[in-house]
Amino acid sequence: MAHIRVVIGGRMIGSQRWSVGHTMFTVRTSPTSAELSTYADGLLAAFKTNVWNGTTPGKLAVYNSTQTNVDSVRAYFYPTGSSVASVVGVSTGAAAAGSQSSGVAGAPQLSIVATLENGNAGRQNRGRMYLPVVAPAIQFTTLQLSGSDATAWATSVANYLSAARTVAFGDEAFTVPIVSELTATTPITAVSVDTVMDTQRRRRDKIIGTRSRATLVVG
Repeated sequence: MAHIRVVIGGRMIGSQRWSVGHTMFTVRTSPTSAELSTYADGLLAAFKTNVWNGTTPGKLAVYNSTQTNVDSVRAYFYPTGSSVASVVGVSTGAAAAGSQSSGVAGAPQLSIVATLENGNAGRQNRGRMYLPVVAPAIQFTTLQLSGSDATAWATSVANYLSAARTVAFGDEAFTVPIVSELTATTPITAVSVDTVMDTQRRRRDKIIGTRSRATLVVG
């Protein structure tokens, strides 16, 4: 089946890239790059509104910092039966920094995992988005997020995917978020997040540390 792979990305500390992705079902067979770029802009706007910033409960803003931004969406169109993208679109919208400027910072590789579910059993019916979190509200008593915070993250991602269904793609005004091309037209119906933090190691490969050394006193 034809589908669109969406990659949402940004930066940490100016140099370190982060990205998350999901898949959209489409009935289009020959979109243009311009159409995909317009579509990517619509998804970027939806991500900013429903996930990245704002004070409404369920936004990721309470866990992001001004050192982290979201700056682009890339949309890759895959024709039916092909594993190679035939058309690519890139958003042109402005970057948006995280809105939190205080709090306890975490390591750049920390992530919260949003599991995408379509209501069917089996691993092929579940997808994952590793969302960046540089200022997590981890509880000292459990070393985990609170249940209410996990619910807020799940809500924010679900709200974004719901909004993504209404972003116009050329003359197709309705697309469906799916787990992967293997799940055909079966849509994602729920998002779950647990309270245990995860990691994405590649999210610190551009950050250079300063090494300190101490010598032993021998004598």
